[in-house]
Amino acid sequence: MEHGADVNVKSTWQFSWQLKLEDQSALHWAAQENKWNVVQWLVEHGKANVEATDKNGQTVLHWAAQENKWDVVQWLVEHGKANVEATDNNGRTVLHWAAQENKWDVVQWLVEHGKANVEATDNNGKTVLYWAAQENKWDVVQWLVEHGKANVEATDKNGQTVLHWAAQENKWDVVQWLVEHGKATVEATDNFCWTVLHWAAQNNKWKVVQWLVEPVLYSIISKYNITIIYYIIV
Repeated sequence: MEHGADVNVKSTWQFSWQLKLEDQSALHWAAQENKWNVVQWLVEHGKANVEATDKNGQTVLHWAAQENKWDVVQWLVEHGKANVEATDNNGRTVLHWAAQENKWDVVQWLVEHGKANVEATDNNGKTVLYWAAQENKWDVVQWLVEHGKANVEATDKNGQTVLHWAAQENKWDVVQWLVEHGKATVEATDNFCWTVLHWAAQNNKWKVVQWLVEPVLYSIISKYNITIIYYIIV
């Protein structure tokens, strides 16, 4: 800048529990605080690096998305040419974070206008739909499946589907919607040959177990011939 300040220098401390400045640039701060005019000026005149990352590998766009700063997200992508597929240290994209944090408007815009990849996977093989389901973001789950065409049968590195995760995390509303509307396969087995019902029972998710058992046979047996009832009793 004209007096010599470096716009890309990163902070080394946390200002407060509300403002996480550790290893973030001025642009990170401006984006998560929704200082749109500052964001615009830093990029256009200060030549700030829109792809700068913090200690977790998150870009400015990651932060703007998870903080629901929709106008900042839009400007960064359309004018700042920010990469919507940038991944953090855990392999999670901007869309992963927006879905997990239930930022529905941001999710919709990223998919429809930012052309974000709905099937992008993190380091554990989890898609965007996984994170929305695991965090019980029912409206995001619904939108991703119905409009984003997210694959409900996608599996992570352990062979577990979104339904496996929703069940063991006791996300009953998500489980019900995935089965009744998303047509998720209840009998799907993971790499351990466990079904959704096995995991729900083993984790003592009684409401999910009860709902799953009522319309289907509960005599599903694992590879090791251990019935669901065993996990419920134990």
